[in-house]
Formats: sequence, C-alpha cells, structure tokens
Amino acid sequence: MQAHSQKFGMVLPIVLIVFFMILIDNSVVFTSSDYIEQTLHLTSQTIDWISNIYTLTFGSFILFGGRLGDIWGRKTVLIIGLLLFGITSLIVGLSINFPMIVIARAAQGIGAAILAPTMLAIIMDNYQGQMRAKAIQYYSLTAGIGASIGFLFGGIINTFLSWRYGFLINVPISFIMIGLAIKYISNRASDDQKLDITGTILSSLGLLLLVYSINGTTYRLIALGLAVILLVLFIQHENGLTNAMIPLSIFNNPVRNFAYLARFLDTGIMITYLFLVPEILQSSYHFTPLVVAFALLAQMIPQFISSLFVDKFIQHLGLANTAIMGSIAMAIGLAAGVYLPLHLGFSITFLIPVALIGFGQGVIISPLTSYGIAYIHDHSISGAASGMLNMAQQIGSAVCLAITVTLTSNIITVQNKYQMESVILTVMALLVLVLLLGIKRKEQKY
Repeated sequence: MQAHSQKFGMVLPIVLIVFFMILIDNSVVFTSSDYIEQTLHLTSQTIDWISNIYTLTFGSFILFGGRLGDIWGRKTVLIIGLLLFGITSLIVGLSINFPMIVIARAAQGIGAAILAPTMLAIIMDNYQGQMRAKAIQYYSLTAGIGASIGFLFGGIINTFLSWRYGFLINVPISFIMIGLAIKYISNRASDDQKLDITGTILSSLGLLLLVYSINGTTYRLIALGLAVILLVLFIQHENGLTNAMIPLSIFNNPVRNFAYLARFLDTGIMITYLFLVPEILQSSYHFTPLVVAFALLAQMIPQFISSLFVDKFIQHLGLANTAIMGSIAMAIGLAAGVYLPLHLGFSITFLIPVALIGFGQGVIISPLTSYGIAYIHDHSISGAASGMLNMAQQIGSAVCLAITVTLTSNIITVQNKYQMESVILTVMALLVLVLLLGIKRKEQKY
C-alpha cells in the first residue's frame, strides 16, 4: 500500500475513510439493538425501526445521491453528505427517546445515500488504468471488511463503553474529512445538466415503497404494488430524457447488468450471514456478544488476506475467473452449513466454512465492482452508474435478509433453522456463480 500512497495522493484515503465510516455505522446497529432498547425503553417492534428506517432512506435516495454528484460536482455533494451524516450521527448518539433517534436515523440514511455513490465516482474521476484498478481493489477491500469490523467494533463498544460512542465517533471523523475534502478534492460539476425533479420524486418514492414492502410491518403488498407502478412510471419518464436521473444508457451493456444482479445477491448473502450467525452462536454455544464479535475474525481475517492478493489472482486468472473462484469458495462454505451439525462445536461446524466464505468474499468484491462500472467512458454518468451499483448492494441486503428470515421464521429448532438458512444462502451463491459465468461469456464480445 505504501508504494502506491504517493501516487494516489490524499483523494483515495479520504474516499476509503468515509466509505468505511458508513459501513461500520450500519453494522454497529445490529450489535447495539439490545442496548439501545434497554437505554431508551423501547419495544421489540420499535427497535426494528432504528435499523429499518435507515435502510428505507438509504435505499430510496441512493440514485438521487449518485446523480447529484454528476450535476453539482463530487466535492460539493461529498461535503453536503458529510455534514448531514455527521450532524445526524451526533443526534443519534445523544437521543433520549424513540422519535428523536428514528428521525435522526432517517436523515442519517439520506446522508449515507449521498455519500456512498459519490465515493466510487470520485475514484472514477481521479484515476485511470492500473491506478483505477488498484483504487477499486482498495475500495472493495474496505467494502468487504467494513461490515465485519462493524460487528467487532460494536461488540467492544457495547461491552466496555456505550452504544452511543458507536455513533458519536462519526462526528469528528466527518468534520475532519470535510476539511480534507475542501483541500484535496476538486469539484467538476456539469454546466449543461439540471436535476430531474420528477425523476427524483418517482424514483425516491418508488424505492421507498419497495424497501418498505420488504422490511415493513403492515400493508406490504399495497406498498409493493405502488412501488412497481411508480418505478414503471419512472422508467417511462427517463426514456430519452437528456437530464435523466438514471441515464438508460448504463443498462445497454449486459456485463454491467449481470454485475448489478450478482452484487445484489452477493451483498445480500454476506449481510444475511453476518446477521444470522451471531444469533446461532449465542443460542447454540452461549457466546456473549463480545465473544461473537471475535469469533467473526474467522471470516474477517481470510477475507482481508485474500483481498490483498486479488490483484495477483486477476493477473493470473483474469477478472471473471477470479470472481468465479470466489463464488465457488462461498458456495462451498455456505453448503457446509447444511451438512455439519451444530453439536460438533464451533471449531468444526463454523471455523473452516466461515473461513471459506471470507476468502470468497475477499476475492469476489473487487471484480464485481469493476464490472459494475465497466465500459463507462462518460464522466457525466459515472455517478449514476455508481448509484446503481450501490443501490443493488443496499436493496440486495434488505431483500435477501427478508427472504431468508421469512422462509425460516416457522422453524423451531436451532439446528433445522440453521440448515434451512444455509440451503437458501447456498442457492443464492450458486445464482451468483451463474451470473458470473454469464459475465465471462458476454465479456468476450467487448
């Protein structure tokens, strides 16, 4: 990394730190839910909204955030996003009741939706060729380990300090990053484009209802129907529009389309697994939250190591074959959960499978990120392409988790539930493999 630091300058460190902050923040909520519930005297129904409202606003405004950077400039949008994220993190950390924390989390999700696609677009704007490929690898490494470290960080914070520090730490980081962005990041705004207000409203409301139909509690079918109507109207509105929220040209390449679908499933698998495994470890082996956090190092360390060598894999195997190798490792690790009973103990049932999953994740994320922005030569739509990739990740997390929880909710025994969860996630991993084989075949035509 040191060999590249002078070449990359300060832009890449700023991008990676901001992206890392967003990823950790979402994971911390999972480990902090019980502590927040106790501190604010919430119910099991209201506590879910602290996570769900963030997902709702994040998923709803992510296309808007990506396009905003194309039009107003990355630097301006980055500063706006950091201000919003930092201030709302402060309010979350100081919250004294449910309305205060849920409103702040909603606004925090909007801040994250502005920041997430801007990070990748800044990389596309500032680096070319091998430098861009290397920057994407570091970005993918951050994406891969961010959620896992969030669980570890959350476990430590909640055990020795307070859940509030998990959010308050974002405040100084956000304002330090604002200062660095002002100094080191240039602003390249579009002079001939205006924000598509109608498209913004249609896409944001459509995605909001879509995410709610997945995570909501009542009127979910109605929400899904309205979401489909609004998103169809959005696509019709965007067709041929010069200032489209999502230029439909980003869908004219099958490689990118397959990559969006694969990233949708891949992120969903990882977030679902990280969400469900702590529950299994606590109920089967009576691990404390802190021990669970350290147990997840079995996934995090192989993921970190494999991501460091992903460029070597790409050089020898190619981008597609590297991603295929990662998906196979993930599928094998997930399938092991179907056949290894929990009574064999953590070291047998989890250690090797989790390490395989971590290895696969470390290998697959960088190629999928590269494919998600492949063949984009027009910087005026790079934010929109980044927004689509980030939306695939965010919506995928919600959909895959909801599907898995719904299909296993009536299973009583922990062993049977874990086996069924493993079956579902293995099927998703095999679908990722099919999509990657499609990418390999289509890529040969370009």
